[in-house]
Amino acid sequence: MNTIYPKTKQILDALRDVCDLRHISVSTENTDHRGRPYRSDFVVIEPEHKIGFEVFHNEIIVFYFNDHRHFEDYSNDLADDGPDHVQRAIEFLRRFFTSPLRSLEKRKGKHIIRSEWFFLLPDGRKESIAGPWIERIFTNPFIRPSISLTNWHYDRSRGRFYATAENDIVTKVIEARWDILLEIHKTGDVYTYSIMQRSFDEEGMDWFWMPRDRNISFYDTEEKAIEAAKADVDTIPKQ
Repeated sequence: MNTIYPKTKQILDALRDVCDLRHISVSTENTDHRGRPYRSDFVVIEPEHKIGFEVFHNEIIVFYFNDHRHFEDYSNDLADDGPDHVQRAIEFLRRFFTSPLRSLEKRKGKHIIRSEWFFLLPDGRKESIAGPWIERIFTNPFIRPSISLTNWHYDRSRGRFYATAENDIVTKVIEARWDILLEIHKTGDVYTYSIMQRSFDEEGMDWFWMPRDRNISFYDTEEKAIEAAKADVDTIPKQ
């Protein structure tokens, strides 16, 4: 295996006991999104879900699914006595391959407009990995956004991640004001909410329901989601 940087092999050696490295690929001559060539160690561990890392002189980028995370030593907020960027990347990758994960995707139609990843902790809490990643694109405002939650785990014997999707169900619709409807959603074992606001179409001279940006906080009971939704409504100006 030819690499540019010794730390690439250091990272792979540190991962041998947690993931299958028999089918990895490493490229050193790469191109950016504009087709311009550059040199780095681009390592793909799990190609189906685009999981791996890229090594530069002073930085490591870990990529996974539709997101990524940077590790470097030149940020001002790093502790002087803390682990260097190589060790932090190793610790993150080992945790990524050994911990249960949860992904959140917010869609409008076929478009993913928000994505966030979490580590699932033993006590049931969720720790954000990075993000959220937000795609600012024009979509039909009349399409209601939907949220999907998916749990992921890595099967070392098969060398890939497997998912268990959880369906998004609307459990309750509440008329909070004459111009506001609340939708309470249950996805798996957590609750979220979305808000529909009545708006006036001056061209058509009629009122219609417009979905507002959907909340992505998680609540463990329906009552807590309703309470948070009503508090959110209080911040919305009245028509």
